[in-house]
Formats: sequence, C-alpha cells, structure tokens
Amino acid sequence: MGSKLHIETWKKRVIPFCFWGVLTTIMNVAVYLLCRKTGIVVSISTALAWFLSVLFAYITNKLYVFDSHEHGRKAIWRELWMFYSSRLLSGLLDIAIMYVLVMLFKSNELLAKIIDEFAVSAMNFLLSFLVIFRKR
Repeated sequence: MGSKLHIETWKKRVIPFCFWGVLTTIMNVAVYLLCRKTGIVVSISTALAWFLSVLFAYITNKLYVFDSHEHGRKAIWRELWMFYSSRLLSGLLDIAIMYVLVMLFKSNELLAKIIDEFAVSAMNFLLSFLVIFRKR
C-alpha cells in the first residue's frame, strides 16, 4: 500500500473504528458505574474503567479494525505499549482541548466536548492506522 491512503482503506477502517469506539465508550461507562456501585472511589473507578476500556479497544482494533497479524509475545507487547502510550497522549490532548475551549475561550461545554471527541478520535485513529497497526 505504501504511503498512499486509499478511500477504500479509509472506509474499511473508519466505520469499524467508530462502531468499536462506541462500544468501548459504553464499556467504559458501565465499568465506571459498576465500580462506583460497589463503593470504589471515583479516581480508582475512573482509572479501572479507562484501563479496561483501552484494553478492549486494543483487542477490537487489532482484530476487527486494523486486522493485525502480529502474534509473537514481543510484537504483542510492542503493540500494547504503543496503544496504551498513544491513548495516554490522546488523553492529554483531551485535557488540553477542553481546558483551552472551556476555561480560556469560555465555549459551551457540550459543544467543546463534541469538538474535542472528534479531535481525539481522529488522533487515535491516525496513530493506530499509521503507527501501531501499520503493516510491516
């Protein structure tokens, strides 16, 4: 495929990425609520929900979105490391965008969060497509 990104490839990847992203978000909220219902504090509930939802996202992205065939222990650890690192990076972008839009520009929070989610999702997709799960 080289460095050219064909429209068919984008369609083949973007729609499943969005589908699994919605399920990842639902899982994140469900784990968070379950943790809170069992008395776990907010910060631990949030961290656990994030960790498990990123793991779910890694597995679904690997298998159903980017069709990664890396199976060796070293390759999987490399993918996992890169996936979690990219999600930490996009989490920082998430915080920065919300801070700038809401705190500095006094934007509507819902509108800011929608803009933010598009930017963060685009970053997650590009990092996964171009770096983490690119064909070697």
